[in-house]
Amino acid sequence: MQLQSRQQCILTPEVRRSLVTHLYRVFPEEGCGALLGDKTDNGWILDHFQPIRNTASNPQHMFKLDPTGWITSSFNPRLMGIFHTHPNSSPVPSPEDTMQLQLFGEMIQLYLIASRTSVDGEPDAEIGVYTVHRQENGLYALESLGLA
Repeated sequence: MQLQSRQQCILTPEVRRSLVTHLYRVFPEEGCGALLGDKTDNGWILDHFQPIRNTASNPQHMFKLDPTGWITSSFNPRLMGIFHTHPNSSPVPSPEDTMQLQLFGEMIQLYLIASRTSVDGEPDAEIGVYTVHRQENGLYALESLGLA
């Protein structure tokens, strides 16, 4: 497990811009999508973000990946994780996030959450990055990971 803590997630500048743009475009609703990239010895490099429509009944407080978009992304061998936004709270997994993780935890390695912030008066995002782990009880859990 110590090796895991030295690993990190790298977002290409294009992916970071796409995540921030998506966050603000769908506000005040939660946005979501698939993250594609590669696993390396040092962690993950994410080089593509595929937005997926949020079909939740209450999209301002939760997300549900549109089945058509999710199924398409789930067959991509470069699928590394999912992304969603917290429009009005910090990028920390909520109890609802942990509950939904059980639906697709087996298919992903990373879970990213973004919240609105600003840098020098410009819209930006605080991004929380988490790895997905299966616990002894069979449930999936998240562990914080560094973002490079």
